[in-house]
Amino acid sequence: MTMGRAHAAGTALVVIALFVGGCKGAREKTVVQLHYRLAPAKQLPPGMKTLAVLPAETKDKADSKWSELASNMVHGLLVQSNDTFNRGLRFTDRADMKKVLDEKDLALSGIADGSMASAAAKVLAADGLVCTRISVNVEAHRGKTRTITLGSLSGLAHGRPNLRTKTVEKVKRNITVQCVFKLLDARTGRAWITHVGDTLNREDVGQPDPFFGSDKTEADLTPTDQVIGQLVERETRLFVRQIMPSEVTVEVELKSDGDETSAKAVKLAAAGEYHAALDLFEQALQESPDSDRSAFGAGLMYERLGQYDQAVAYYKKAILIEPEAKYVVARKRVIEYKDRIWQD
Repeated sequence: MTMGRAHAAGTALVVIALFVGGCKGAREKTVVQLHYRLAPAKQLPPGMKTLAVLPAETKDKADSKWSELASNMVHGLLVQSNDTFNRGLRFTDRADMKKVLDEKDLALSGIADGSMASAAAKVLAADGLVCTRISVNVEAHRGKTRTITLGSLSGLAHGRPNLRTKTVEKVKRNITVQCVFKLLDARTGRAWITHVGDTLNREDVGQPDPFFGSDKTEADLTPTDQVIGQLVERETRLFVRQIMPSEVTVEVELKSDGDETSAKAVKLAAAGEYHAALDLFEQALQESPDSDRSAFGAGLMYERLGQYDQAVAYYKKAILIEPEAKYVVARKRVIEYKDRIWQD
């Protein structure tokens, strides 16, 4: 056999092997949507009918622009929930709130700490005060890296490209955000509920390409305001869900394992046949007990069907097999939500 034919035969065998392996390990995927109507984690105290959403307290001047954003977001979500679920709450007019607080010399820090809460509530004619504290820190770090570039073109005529290296700038930006929310009872000045958000970190890296790269500056990174806004919105929604009914929609990506049974299960889930999909995921798990995707699929089907204890059990099984982050998030979600499903 000549070298050319041997190479062609070898290539054909590789193609056939890939084809067969691809058929055997074919994977399906879909997105399953979950919709929840949740009761608040804690009911408002009796007599709390009027709420005042105060401007957010910020740590320094650099963060001051986030005060209005955070307070507007809290106010908007509270009003939306109140209207959707007919809670009968009233909200103080925010247009003149800052002016009134300034006239009475009521500092936001004193109100949030409770020392001046009763006085502020009386001035604003409110039964409850919503206080927010926002901390934002943005740090940019610059460094150098090497990239390969093309020098003169003279060597190309002889088949020798003239490659050179040069130093270019790279930039990394760390954005850290933390939000603290309180609902103060005007009668006692004490916090009825406090939500301390996770410290949220976002890292953007402007990394030049190793070949023919150029300087990367902060202009190449995700806009800072957009990132901070997303992080603040996330924690604001979590806080409002603590004290008001809410509607939550979650989209979960579901993938099959390399076997035919779980692939069929994912197809059935995509078609909305959740009972049939569940049967196949459980069958797939019997055939392959170490399949974390089948365990996760069974858990997701149980969650979609409203059988939450079974969902938690299968999510735990998936985590024990392969501790992927989305498995942990799913289990945490069901544990948090299952006793708060809104009953009309």
